Amino acid sequence: MDENDKNILRHLMEDGRKSNVDIADAMGVSEETVRRRKVSLQRDGVYEIVAVPDHRKLGYGVEILLGIEADSSQTDEVAEALSEVDEVYRVSCATGSFNIFAWLMVRSMEDVAAVLREKIRGIPGIDRVSTFCCIEPKKPWTPTAPRSFPPNERPESASDVLTALESIDLAPSADGTSATTEGEQNVLDSLAGGVFAGRQAEMVQIKATLG
Repeated sequence: MDENDKNILRHLMEDGRKSNVDIADAMGVSEETVRRRKVSLQRDGVYEIVAVPDHRKLGYGVEILLGIEADSSQTDEVAEALSEVDEVYRVSCATGSFNIFAWLMVRSMEDVAAVLREKIRGIPGIDRVSTFCCIEPKKPWTPTAPRSFPPNERPESASDVLTALESIDLAPSADGTSATTEGEQNVLDSLAGGVFAGRQAEMVQIKATLG
């Protein structure tokens, strides 16, 4: 992903209904660019469009974190069994005192007891369950990535760039346009982490200088 892709994702994370035109205006690019990149990002599984309901407004006002000590030889099986429990909305294997964490949402503390008794404590492989009640969420969890994306990796040196460019013809074609194919340009862009994206002349100069 380059900076345009990341910016599109930032806009969608703020408002998933924001139009391509509004995103394009904010980014200073064409609507076609936004539309095409959104299609590509969705096709590659980078993001998906879902409804994220407010569980408290639906009556599920009790959120519980479960710290689970499971038999190390059955961790995967326990995690899969927990994932099948309707009230559990997230399961993660972990390191430390607990090798599994599970989050569940219910309507009342009575429901907590019922879920633990009827659906969780009987799962084979569970040795011990500790419950933690979330009393005041400060940053509610939603299925999104951090808004601060890591920067693209930079090439170690110009010679590293040159090595990867050796198989690509960077010379312009007879009409003065780039002779690189779309696939080759993708290699260039991902290779240089966006540093040289769209800057064909500089890439040619690097090759000429080092060659």
